[in-house]
Amino acid sequence: MSDTFNMVVMLDWGTENIRWSLGGEIHSMPNESPLLPGILFNDPEALTLQWRQVLRHCAAMVPWHKRIIKPKVLAPVPLGSSGVEGGGYAHVLKQEALSVILCEAPVAAAMGCGYSEENEKPIGILELGASFSQFAVIQQCGIRISASLRRGGRNLDAALKRHLKRQFHIEPSDMELSAVKHDWNRHETLRLGGIVVERDTVRQIYAAAVTPLVEALQDALDDLAPEMSAILKSDGIQMTGGLSQMPRLSEYLTERTGFPFHPTKNPAQAVMRGLLEMQKSRPPKLWRRA
Repeated sequence: MSDTFNMVVMLDWGTENIRWSLGGEIHSMPNESPLLPGILFNDPEALTLQWRQVLRHCAAMVPWHKRIIKPKVLAPVPLGSSGVEGGGYAHVLKQEALSVILCEAPVAAAMGCGYSEENEKPIGILELGASFSQFAVIQQCGIRISASLRRGGRNLDAALKRHLKRQFHIEPSDMELSAVKHDWNRHETLRLGGIVVERDTVRQIYAAAVTPLVEALQDALDDLAPEMSAILKSDGIQMTGGLSQMPRLSEYLTERTGFPFHPTKNPAQAVMRGLLEMQKSRPPKLWRRA
């Protein structure tokens, strides 16, 4: 279906950031919805208001004739999200859209890492966000094996915050906690909320918080067929999403699972790059599903 007379919007609605693309350029803004870790689209009213804000940005970027018809939307949802959650998300988007296509986030991330539907060789993807962790082995754009957790970067922040409150009766800001997550390995000690915390203490807290992810990964990897396991051990597993940039996380996962993990280039935008590839390579097939 031609997009000559309307906008085609690629939309990645993350817990902390909303990313979208119109015509190939990726834009973003903070997600201001009061989302709790592991809760998907729990505030339809806030989602609607921000979706309209995205559309206003899009409308300002295109000629008038592309605004006269509601846009088409291609958007990923996390693995493990229920049909009710995905349906509610699509319902909100479709109030302002001509058609909405939902896809699995790891498939989009794989395509953002250069994978294509024609490639018969499997690829391993670990998509790590603020509230969701998703692992999938993908072959010809189909998911062969997967694992998902409603846990992510915010759970690491929460674990550190609980420790500091319990031991020192302080509550650092979300900004401080996020900064530590990305800088923890650079100094022997870190200052949080006016006190000094040892790096090894932070490392132990993070390791405990990541344990459920390690266990889920190991269970999924143990179910791989021997030939697929050999390919992933040779090629490695691509890490995408903002949390994949956390220092030494890839080394830790490699050590614990025996499979090499590699953060991809610009991992926070991998899903968006994949959506652009999906729209470019398969538009007729996609839009017939709307």
